[in-house]
Amino acid sequence: MELTIISALPHYLVGDRVVGIAPVSREIDYLADLFGEVRHIAFLHSQPAPANTQAYESGRVQVVPLEPSGGRSIAGKLGVLGRAPSYLRLIRAAVQRAGLVHVRCPSSVSLEAILLLGAARPPSRSWIKYGGDWRPSGPEPLANRVQRTILRKGWSNSVVSVNGAWPHQPPHVHSFLNPSFSLEEARRAIAATVGKHLESPVRLFFAARLSPGKGAVRALRVLSTLVERGIDATLDVAGEGPEGEQLRRLIAERGLSSRVHLHGWLAPSQMRACYERAHFVLLPSRSEGWPKVLSEAMAFGAVPVAGAVSCIPEVLAHTGTGVTCPPNEIGSFADAIKDLLHEPARWAAYRRSGHASAALFTYEAYVDQVRRMLGQAPKPISVAAAAGVSGSPALFVRGEPLSSLAPS
Repeated sequence: MELTIISALPHYLVGDRVVGIAPVSREIDYLADLFGEVRHIAFLHSQPAPANTQAYESGRVQVVPLEPSGGRSIAGKLGVLGRAPSYLRLIRAAVQRAGLVHVRCPSSVSLEAILLLGAARPPSRSWIKYGGDWRPSGPEPLANRVQRTILRKGWSNSVVSVNGAWPHQPPHVHSFLNPSFSLEEARRAIAATVGKHLESPVRLFFAARLSPGKGAVRALRVLSTLVERGIDATLDVAGEGPEGEQLRRLIAERGLSSRVHLHGWLAPSQMRACYERAHFVLLPSRSEGWPKVLSEAMAFGAVPVAGAVSCIPEVLAHTGTGVTCPPNEIGSFADAIKDLLHEPARWAAYRRSGHASAALFTYEAYVDQVRRMLGQAPKPISVAAAAGVSGSPALFVRGEPLSSLAPS
């Protein structure tokens, strides 16, 4: 069966190869192994590719380019409207020919796609992945609210996968765990960090876009608070974005230049090196789905201290792997880290639980979840058992199989 993916994910040309953001490219490679062929309708940008990208490796993924549009400016928003007709024509043609349509939300392109799917007669067989916060508590774009309403009500004639398990979830909505690495990569990460222990300096790691929503400046203020309290700590920052200049100014003002390392976007191998060194991964986000940086941290024995948003408190509590704080309360983040430094046995318990839970976030576990959702039997091997952990990736999967919703 051919899978057609519709998304706003950025892609770039490197020589004659198309590259995408590394974790998502790898996820789609694994889906290609399941479906055979994948056509990915997505944005193709003209600027140089950032370091956190990689090419599709399966040989079965074809990228169908969309001209990029969007942004926070008025010109960017008008650009979305101007290109909407061309997007609609391409998406309509793809929906009509696809064996299975997979839409990745939220974005302006995904909104057009789910509206088309809802209007299609007969309905196309479709799976929609909502990657944002399924139950946000703060302000958000109107388009996101519209998309969630359509998906929750079932107007798109699709099954939906979301981050986290939520009360009163309708049967067509499935709770998924985001994949972050292969089972073999999880084993190597655990082996490299099984002896990790707290020592001075305490190493913090922030990896995300440098934006107010993700909290790069808040992470720096957490470091500053810890230093003021007499704790010898450092912060590695991986990412780029609009808060970069503010970060540099604050680092200079607070005399933290010897403690903060701004790396920009890092290649996967460089990210692994940062995870291996880190004692804590700090992510004071105001809005998330499930950030892959947290599950990657867990595999490398770095304890997450994250914003209490979306499904993050649920997943960290379920796996026993970290703590959450209100995203704007700098003092709460500093207190949480200081408390764990004073209770190294509790920090070590979180580290061990992170290792034990790693198999839940593998690409192999994710493919098993997709198989279940499609009404297919999972492979006989249990990826959880293979990594020596208790529990099952199916803990977060609910709802009717997609095959029951397919048109007759």
